[in-house]
Amino acid sequence: GTGNMLIIDGNSTGGQQRFWEAGNSGSGVSGLTVGTTYTFTYWIKSVSTTVVDNATRADIGIQIDNANSITLVSGSAMAPLPASGWQRVSYTFIPTNSTVYIKLWNNNTGLTGNDFAVDDFRLNAPLAITYSSINPSCIGTNNGSITAYAVGGVAPYATYTLSGTASQTNTTGVFTGLAPGTYTISVTDANG
Repeated sequence: GTGNMLIIDGNSTGGQQRFWEAGNSGSGVSGLTVGTTYTFTYWIKSVSTTVVDNATRADIGIQIDNANSITLVSGSAMAPLPASGWQRVSYTFIPTNSTVYIKLWNNNTGLTGNDFAVDDFRLNAPLAITYSSINPSCIGTNNGSITAYAVGGVAPYATYTLSGTASQTNTTGVFTGLAPGTYTISVTDANG
């Protein structure tokens, strides 16, 4: 990729020395909906040729305050071996407060290997759809419309699909020329 990444030179100091915290100076992430499942992701890569086994790999600890049901859903807490390149790590959690505090540290205190880079931190709300509609002007006319708006998930939104009385697929979420009837709309985000 392009842009900046954070490179960590492993050290021998224990005690959950944080290398990353969410928000400005660890102020957390606000505006979350209590009881909704969110996904936190980041990418990690070992950057030392002396990373050769579990003893020399970074072991990333995570703490998410004001949340429960914190679950590692993909990737590993252990940084990948150098030959594996970048690995995406993904956690889900359910906030118990509208502000959560996310903190990362390295549990490995060995000086051999233990050097890594992290990048592309992201917090995603669940994918959902809102919509607006205009009913057909008369029975038997096909001039109704529905406009769908995706929220949450990961933009860009790849495909909107309308099914029911008529079927259409597009990338805009705008469906026109609709007859009276019942419709269902779905959306696919960048994560599929």
